[in-house]
Amino acid sequence: MKQKFTAALKPLLLIFFCCTTMVIHAQQKNTPDLDSRITALSNKAKAGNLTKKEGKEFRDIGYQVQNNGFALDERSHDYSNALSYINKALNIWELTADTLNEANSRKYKGYLLGRLGQFPEGKKEIFQAISLYQQKRKPAGVAVSYFDLSRVFEFQTQYDSSLYYANQALAYWKNNVDSSRIFIVRNQLINIYYRTKKYKDAEQVVQQNELMLSQTKLNWQQLIDFYDVTVQFYKKWKKKDQVKKYTALLEDKVSTLYAEGINARSSFEVAEK
Repeated sequence: MKQKFTAALKPLLLIFFCCTTMVIHAQQKNTPDLDSRITALSNKAKAGNLTKKEGKEFRDIGYQVQNNGFALDERSHDYSNALSYINKALNIWELTADTLNEANSRKYKGYLLGRLGQFPEGKKEIFQAISLYQQKRKPAGVAVSYFDLSRVFEFQTQYDSSLYYANQALAYWKNNVDSSRIFIVRNQLINIYYRTKKYKDAEQVVQQNELMLSQTKLNWQQLIDFYDVTVQFYKKWKKKDQVKKYTALLEDKVSTLYAEGINARSSFEVAEK
């Protein structure tokens, strides 16, 4: 039973370790019955009376409400309601002394707070997540936290700090030869460079990611993000031919996904000005 639970847990942890660009497809609504069950199990956990079966149920509920939060963010950019779900999950991880899931939720909470303009609070959560990852000797968790810090500093228009943390994340993934994550961080670099009018730097990174398209297994979200942020970059640089090229790639990919029942949106879309 323990092996089965561990096997089921790994994909969820992997989702958390991604750089806040993945859509969680399993979404269930919170109900009064579920809320009352959370309250009952929380009280038992505080009293130290959770049975083994109840402990598993409590953790399963944690994943459920957590996934609801992810879906609200990724599908509709409803950051306030997403945050309420993440806070519920975070409470469960604290009560069950699940340090890694607490770190994961704090990291994501920090990102959401950044989206909501609560920058000091968001950065505080992410730095706390980094500390927890370090306690558990999970450098990959630290690296994805650096990425989220980069996004929060970007939202705050503190681009020097945003660039610093993006490069910290990039250095880790390069050292660990993770092409998919390198691609993700480079999307952020394009984003930062065009916002700071470093167009030559942005174009160089676009070309680097272009080379990876045929060499790296990428998911649709990573591709959508790349095409979208590249369109925005070339619009700023007034390169009409390149805008046309990447707009066509973006629209074709979005249309293909829509036909498959996926309403794809770029994770950079809502930050475009």
